[in-house]
Amino acid sequence: MYINFALLVDHNIHNYARKLALEINEKYHTGLVASLLSQHISLKQSFKVNQIEEVEKYFDGLAQEIIPFEITFSKTDLITFTKGNSEIGILWMDIEENQQLRNLHNKINKDLMERFGIILSGPDGEKFHFHSTLIYGGQPVAIFKKIYNELNNKYLNLKFIPKEMVMFYSTDNESFPSTYITYKILPIGSLNHK
Repeated sequence: MYINFALLVDHNIHNYARKLALEINEKYHTGLVASLLSQHISLKQSFKVNQIEEVEKYFDGLAQEIIPFEITFSKTDLITFTKGNSEIGILWMDIEENQQLRNLHNKINKDLMERFGIILSGPDGEKFHFHSTLIYGGQPVAIFKKIYNELNNKYLNLKFIPKEMVMFYSTDNESFPSTYITYKILPIGSLNHK
């Protein structure tokens, strides 16, 4: 099973992202797999666990500790990566790096390693790039490049202060995007979670 910790965006950014994803899908038939979960900003690469209970307790405490801070989306961006024999495109809303996000990512990595032996995976660490995914796969990378070129000058300048943290959960053994559910949502910076 896999876990992912993330911050939920506010309704304005969620609605903007969904409208854009739907428009892209209608024109390019990319699918909406990234829209199956609420629009969010991952705080760490998804990680494998054997038991959810202790990690959930950590998540509960972490949500209480986070002091809300401003996040700015700057532009749309495209990345590609290879999974197996396939090249996959991801179109996302890029986030301006800030120290609060970086500190939170580093804290989660450190805590999970020390408490549960969960090591860094994929882009975790200093290479981790904060974003919120719009479209994941569904068409060849050449189509993603065409979409990106159309959106390339689309600067977002969207800002919000997150109020909620989410734990996504998948029983899948390979962490496929379409296998995650929204397991738990908590307010951040609050002692009243129950």
